[in-house]
Amino acid sequence: MAKVLRNKSDVDGQKAPNVASQVYLRGQLLDYSSGDVVPATSSTTALVGLSMDEIPTTDSRYTTVGEIDYDRLKEGDELIMDVTGAALSTAVVGTAYDLSDSQTVDLSATSTALLIFLRAQGTRGIFQVARRAGATSA
Repeated sequence: MAKVLRNKSDVDGQKAPNVASQVYLRGQLLDYSSGDVVPATSSTTALVGLSMDEIPTTDSRYTTVGEIDYDRLKEGDELIMDVTGAALSTAVVGTAYDLSDSQTVDLSATSTALLIFLRAQGTRGIFQVARRAGATSA
């Protein structure tokens, strides 16, 4: 799970349409897809926010389109994230890395440059949001 360490401003709670039959986890990074928010993936090019809601398969909302609560991220927000792809000790301060999935940074990929590595904290990294999605209809 991603966790916001420091926001440039207060939490920016938003609601946006979710996709039916999609699992959402609290604390996962989100992307846009056709106006809906979806969990971010390794091909995400800009972040929307961080899920403040959870919709497991056992939730009655799982099979329907509704709305999900999220904290809209801003460039400069800091997140603590799990890492994969390389040892945390090899991460270079100031380098922007890609995601592996909605909860993990891939230290072996830099093509979308979403999150800038700031420092290590135990087995996780502290990253700064470098690219966030612009305003949409959501």
